[in-house]
Amino acid sequence: MNPPPEPELVARDWTMKLVGQPSVTNSPGEAAFGPWLRGELQARPAFAEQPQQVWLEPTLHDAGRTRASVCALARGSGSSTVLLTGHYDVVGVTNYGDLAAQAFSPGELATRLAASLSPEHDGPLLADLESGNFMFGRGSLDMKSGLAAGLAVLEAWTASGNAGNLLFAAVPDEEENSHGMRSLVRQLPEIERRYGLEIVAAVSLDAEVDPAGDGRGQAVFLGSVGKVLPSMLLLGRPAHAGAPFDGLSAALLLAEVIQRVELHPDFIDPHLAEPGPPAALLQLSDLKDQYDVTTPEALWCTFNVLLRARTPEDVLEQLRGAVQAGLASAMTELEARARASGMLMQAAAVQVLTYAQVLTLAQARGGQAALDRLSALAAAGAALDTPRLCQQLTLAAAREANLSGPAAILGFGSLPYPVAQLGQDASSAALRTAVEHAVTEVEAQTGVSVRLRPFFPGVSDMSFLGGAAATNVLRANTPAWESRMTLEESPLPTLRVPVVNAGPWGRDYHQRGERVFAPYTFGVLPQLVMAIARARLAQT
Repeated sequence: MNPPPEPELVARDWTMKLVGQPSVTNSPGEAAFGPWLRGELQARPAFAEQPQQVWLEPTLHDAGRTRASVCALARGSGSSTVLLTGHYDVVGVTNYGDLAAQAFSPGELATRLAASLSPEHDGPLLADLESGNFMFGRGSLDMKSGLAAGLAVLEAWTASGNAGNLLFAAVPDEEENSHGMRSLVRQLPEIERRYGLEIVAAVSLDAEVDPAGDGRGQAVFLGSVGKVLPSMLLLGRPAHAGAPFDGLSAALLLAEVIQRVELHPDFIDPHLAEPGPPAALLQLSDLKDQYDVTTPEALWCTFNVLLRARTPEDVLEQLRGAVQAGLASAMTELEARARASGMLMQAAAVQVLTYAQVLTLAQARGGQAALDRLSALAAAGAALDTPRLCQQLTLAAAREANLSGPAAILGFGSLPYPVAQLGQDASSAALRTAVEHAVTEVEAQTGVSVRLRPFFPGVSDMSFLGGAAATNVLRANTPAWESRMTLEESPLPTLRVPVVNAGPWGRDYHQRGERVFAPYTFGVLPQLVMAIARARLAQT
């Protein structure tokens, strides 16, 4: 019998195959990817005689979409199992311009890129291309090379005789709503029962960027940041632009709030090990549906807030304080400007409410009929993204409550991502010990330094494997919760296990120059993932 190929070659080969599949989120390519990968795996020597060890898990409550997680089980001895997982969907390719047709062909793309780059404008990208150390293409970094490393480990495991099992799971839709992982964590308890497994740990295979090449991407992350999207609907009083002080424009009110929130150091998470970035404004829009010379009655904004030590409740209360201070300052400034203009401005008390409070006011005024109208609006908004649907529901609730400006309504505009981090329990301690042992082993074998970092810095599917469940504050203050977070209310049991991230590194993910650093990703990463799994399963 011929010896199995080296994991480095297997990982490189799998990356080329995976990148070649145009699995853009919510596209036919994403739907086709699951059956394609199942067929590819069943044809490999590791599974050719046991094709039933490779199967599809269709996503749950998925709004009519046909897509599935691809699962493959490499058995050793016993029931203890380590889950290797990552997502197979990718973002679109419009930013490749005239090279979009080559975005899924790494070799051809590299050739075409070389002819289109100039040292004056594309120096770092050109240097990486000429080095030969990077593989280019959509999904090469985020995150098909990570999946490829997992597949290389999976195939090697079948012939290793190691104690314990590996369960590989490639999920769809991480890029939009993490629907694949949110489904899988509800399916894993039944998978454990069906195959006689006990999942004791998980390794996410997601990618990190390393623009400076200083080694920050060569890391095992012991947790992942969480994320919330706090939102604000700001109501003023419309007026003709020729007599602006007859009303109260929401614009200056909002400007004062943004000054106190956008990139403000007060909104940096206080975690000592890795504080992270401050809040960043992601959306800002008025709600007028046509042009006229009336000042805007309502403005909407959302902020990206990453969590480490903070909770969603902390963020909401901090935002409330900033909004109250900003609106008080704005009213003082508006009154001063009215006086300086020789005009009168009617004094007004400013209200700062949560969405839950406005919903209570709407119900008190309109009864169950008001709530039914809001539910009908949510059902009719299937074509809207979640933040836009939350915007429309917040405005509708304000109208049902007969709420007038000046007022601010605070809530959350999107799916929350819980913080995931290793705890103080025995399972978390065991995984941490396994990671430390694996890093020492791999550094001795390869001479490559691998860091331990506390948090994966981008939101990831890790949140749904190892994070806490949604809180009542999130449920009550996310207008689209009932219509969009169906999985979070599912009665099915949810698996939560200790999880770390060990993935590839590269540069420019989601961009035209997306590329993965091949020496680490194909040469070191499979050994690292194998060592983590082997060390953890040896403890059981």
